[in-house]
Amino acid sequence: LGDVYKRQVQGRVVDRYGKHKHPELDTLIINNGIKIESSSRQSVHSVARGDVVFSGDFSGYGRVVIIDHKGGYFSIYGNLGEILVKEKQSVKAFEEIGKLKSLSPKETLYFEFRTGGKAVDPLAWLEKL
Repeated sequence: LGDVYKRQVQGRVVDRYGKHKHPELDTLIINNGIKIESSSRQSVHSVARGDVVFSGDFSGYGRVVIIDHKGGYFSIYGNLGEILVKEKQSVKAFEEIGKLKSLSPKETLYFEFRTGGKAVDPLAWLEKL
């Protein structure tokens, strides 16, 4: 872990995509996305241009923005403290769409990428940027 992503949010990956054994609970966990730790109030940016299809509270994910990038590709940004875009709004690649929470010095962005309705490893997408 510890990869740094500067175009989406400055921070490091603290939880990866896929199946993992929980270190304390000795059980299998399946992550549909990744978690990126960053400083509080850090700006969050869209990974590509698209249209905002959801902007608001989503059970289990906090404040969320979902962007349709066309062709069956969607990006999901969760655990936001502030949302700066509205539904039906078009966004550019790397446009600021929100900010992380400010409850503690470090906060975590949840990021998920979907294609064809299925979650895929978002690191493959981020590494192309």
